[in-house]
Amino acid sequence: MSSILDSIGQYYFQTAYVVPDIVAAEDWFGKMLGVPIWARSEVELGDTCQYRGQTSDSAMTIALGFAGEVQIELIQPVKGKSIYTEFQDQGRSGLHHIAFVVPEYDEVIAAFEGCELLGQGSLSDGLVRFSYFDCNNNHSSVIEILDFSEAVMAGMDMMKQQCKELSAAKST
Repeated sequence: MSSILDSIGQYYFQTAYVVPDIVAAEDWFGKMLGVPIWARSEVELGDTCQYRGQTSDSAMTIALGFAGEVQIELIQPVKGKSIYTEFQDQGRSGLHHIAFVVPEYDEVIAAFEGCELLGQGSLSDGLVRFSYFDCNNNHSSVIEILDFSEAVMAGMDMMKQQCKELSAAKST
């Protein structure tokens, strides 16, 4: 029996790290992975987002950049309880999750099994939807499923292209 999850690998998009110092992390990951520029922003979750079944009141600073085809996300929690502070409370930092941008978001979420739903929601007036699944019992990290509007995806593609151009210019 085939499932939408059988082909999810083709939608691999992002590797995300929880870090204690976003500025230092941008510098280190920039050098180590060749990410030439970062787009940093403050993200506040609220009524449209849940953490473990409750409305989220958390905020974080994130930095996005591209190492080749893969988006690198750096996350520094700054307020409230979240999947990121939970990770830090376990004495951990570093690799937190991998993410997939899928065309059939609702179908993928409905088909996800064997992993606990940690949080989900929408941002930017619904232009971004996300769900996080704890897959550690299946010898994996947390997995995030993403749904981007065409406009958001176009912005990500522009950022990726800019990173590629800057990386190519540095190597000449």
